[in-house]
Amino acid sequence: MRRRLIALLLPVLLAAGCGLSPGDVTSVAVPAPVVQIPPLPHRIVLYKYGRPVLAPVHLRNADIDELMKRLFDTRRRGYETAMAEMFYDWANTPPRSSEGSPRDLDSRRTTLQVFVYKHSKITEKAALQITCTAVRNWENLLRVEIYRGNEDDLYGSFRCRDDLTLIRE
Repeated sequence: MRRRLIALLLPVLLAAGCGLSPGDVTSVAVPAPVVQIPPLPHRIVLYKYGRPVLAPVHLRNADIDELMKRLFDTRRRGYETAMAEMFYDWANTPPRSSEGSPRDLDSRRTTLQVFVYKHSKITEKAALQITCTAVRNWENLLRVEIYRGNEDDLYGSFRCRDDLTLIRE
């Protein structure tokens, strides 16, 4: 019993003798620091000195529709774009097959259909910007089909090489 009493009182006496005393919690006006890791930027293809380059762009919603809208609307100092006479309408990723799951590599959507307004002037440089921007930001995408107005007016089907050159299919 005596040992228990000494074991209980010893830490109290040591704490009291070291100069520490219990106190109230003090609140400070500065909030605690919070670390926020910014999302990885998406990249769009623009031209610098006539050559295609990847330029970072931050999106509020990381989806293909917002990325395409930003590509069509971007005007940056020091860069050129071939999108000046083009107007984006919408994009679609049609299913590759009617069976299978998204985890099955053979049934993943690998083609992006991009629709521009009917009277837009499409050039090879603009097709490269659209295709390489889409393919570089979504690893599933292999091909981009560009349509004028509706599904009956296909401008072309394209792939993007690693060196930002265009392959017409």
